[in-house]
Amino acid sequence: MKVQIVINGKKRQLAENISLQTVMDENLAAGGRAVAELNERIIDKQAWNETMLKENDVLEIVAFMGGGSK
Repeated sequence: MKVQIVINGKKRQLAENISLQTVMDENLAAGGRAVAELNERIIDKQAWNETMLKENDVLEIVAFMGGGSK
């Protein structure tokens, strides 16, 4: 079965019983740093593996990038 969620404003179909950790791993570059906001609540990184996504969840992924101006 599939569940529909919204990731950064775009509807996505994902496997049922998928963890936030799996989605974050799939959406970040290796070693990337990010914050996950699920249904308007920041989820602590230690809880990503045990946080299961469900139908109609809204996930915002904010990735941090290095660099800056001179």
